[in-house]
Amino acid sequence: MTTTTAQLAELVSGSEPRNSTVLDHNAVRAIIDSVGVVVAGRTSDAGTALGRWATRASGNTREPWWEVPRTRPPEMAALVTSTCGHALDFDDVLPGAGHPSSILLSAILASPVAELSGRQVLDAFIIGYEVNARLAKAVGHQHYRHGWHTTCTIGGFGATAAVGRVLRLDAACTRRAFGIAASLAGGLQRNFGSMTKPLHSGLAAHNGVLAAQLAATGFSADEAVLDGQRGFLDVYSMGAQRLDALDGLGQRWAIREPGPTLKKYACALEVYRVVEASLALQVNHQIDVTAIKAIRCLVPPGTLGPLRDDDPTDGLEAKFSLSYAVASAMVDGDLNLHSFTDDAVARAEVRDLMTRISASEDIACRPEDPSGRNSSASFGGFVRVEIETHAGERHSTIVHDVIGSPARPLSDEERRTKLIDCVVLGGGRADAATALFDELSSLPTTPDTRALLRRRLSSAYEESE
Repeated sequence: MTTTTAQLAELVSGSEPRNSTVLDHNAVRAIIDSVGVVVAGRTSDAGTALGRWATRASGNTREPWWEVPRTRPPEMAALVTSTCGHALDFDDVLPGAGHPSSILLSAILASPVAELSGRQVLDAFIIGYEVNARLAKAVGHQHYRHGWHTTCTIGGFGATAAVGRVLRLDAACTRRAFGIAASLAGGLQRNFGSMTKPLHSGLAAHNGVLAAQLAATGFSADEAVLDGQRGFLDVYSMGAQRLDALDGLGQRWAIREPGPTLKKYACALEVYRVVEASLALQVNHQIDVTAIKAIRCLVPPGTLGPLRDDDPTDGLEAKFSLSYAVASAMVDGDLNLHSFTDDAVARAEVRDLMTRISASEDIACRPEDPSGRNSSASFGGFVRVEIETHAGERHSTIVHDVIGSPARPLSDEERRTKLIDCVVLGGGRADAATALFDELSSLPTTPDTRALLRRRLSSAYEESE
């Protein structure tokens, strides 16, 4: 039997992805989204701290992330870029597989090659996305429920595959690269709500660039590291390994099905449906927050595990607080990038409403997978929210699909607005962001991706730097 390691290595070193027009469309959407969140994350606390570290380590203060790395090692450039991409928790999601896109884009752009056409970027991105999706399914969802952060543990393999594709590693070299990446895998959910959570994304990109480069030099590693006793899947699956994970490999592509979920809010996806249900009840029944006696939320099993902060003290912790997200949204009428600042978290009216919000998991909310063994908590099933007023009125509603998911995708205008908001938050100009969106939409025909980013992002910041 061909091993999992060998099959994925053959995918990386083999032929072009099929159905490229459809695949390109979804990949371009994810890449545009990733560029935006990286730019926005530059000015975050995590992005600023990583920038200071990289400057001290490399001695270069002016090298932007989209350039070919010169004084910085490629893996350092990937680490900083991908950390920025996840710093606001605004980057896209692949169900059950974490946040692959900013990892993949960061690793690809950091690859030690002179030029990267849009076609090369898309090809590597689609392959890396596929490896990320297949391995996440193979390891099983118990891996995440046990406390591992799939973005880091699995994302490093996706980055390895993407960079391996750029460097045109053969199958044997790719197997060694996976062997190296396996020993770099880590990332614990205990660090959610701190700067180390986005560092997980940075480490995944770093590890992929490092593993591919080392393998290319002849560095040795186990060439079937994913398989067998004490292999990666055996150790990390927590007994929930999926044997059907590679079915249809090379025929079905994750970038198309299920496809990426582009985030509308800069916080944990697990709160999205609850926030939307609460806002719908507030609007439909014209409920003032002062009239609310209680908000009760029923959610699928596994939802509350990552939502570690019932009493957040700052903006980072608030991204993982269901009660804060709901209270902030209802006080302001929506969530936006400014909802997760330290000052916003401290508001008295929000803190008061938080005390009236409760949440519990109910297997009835996901009848197709009541144990949560095979699915992410944000996909499948539904959430139910009930609002009780002091006057004794009770109103409830159910939300099934997450906004931004393939079932309810963001419109082109919403995606454009998100990119503009991200560039402006990062200190750039809105008009330059609009031009950037338009040019990146034609990425399949772009001769030099870094030149495109250099031209447009330099223009966006030329008046602010």
